[in-house]
Amino acid sequence: EIIDQQFKRAANSAALVEDSSLALNALFDGEHNNAHGLIQTALSRLEAQLDVDAGLAPAVQLLREAGVQIEEAARELRHYHEQIEIDDEQLHQLEQRVTTAVKLARKHQVEPHHLAQHHAALNAELKTLEDQQVDTEQLDADVKAAASHYRQAAAKLSTSRQQAAKRLSKEIVQS
Repeated sequence: EIIDQQFKRAANSAALVEDSSLALNALFDGEHNNAHGLIQTALSRLEAQLDVDAGLAPAVQLLREAGVQIEEAARELRHYHEQIEIDDEQLHQLEQRVTTAVKLARKHQVEPHHLAQHHAALNAELKTLEDQQVDTEQLDADVKAAASHYRQAAAKLSTSRQQAAKRLSKEIVQS
């Protein structure tokens, strides 16, 4: 989702620059009829009439607050405008990342925004398989050790039987 947001911002950076500039001009920087100038004009006229009618005080206070709000909005827009970069290389890289993400999502039959979760699940499955591989290798070693022990015991038993058979044969011959 972060890549998606970065891609949208980079792809629309020219429009963002233009629209934020237009908004800034309309609010504060425009030479004629900007919102701040109009509010200041209205505020000056009404403040001059406060001596005549104190009932204008709430409207004057609201206009003062509106002027401050417009100044703050203009400051934020300037700051935002300075941060927007039109970087074709970054846009190209983001396009490649988005394309790769879409291809991977299609390959693994998941939604692109679920790729990170799917990656984590695949890593967990791989870890399980690797652990099972270690277990299998241990079992193979145990089987080989048991087979070796079996062969040794079988050889010992065979030798014991042969010796017993010779003794029995001698006893039969002697009796």
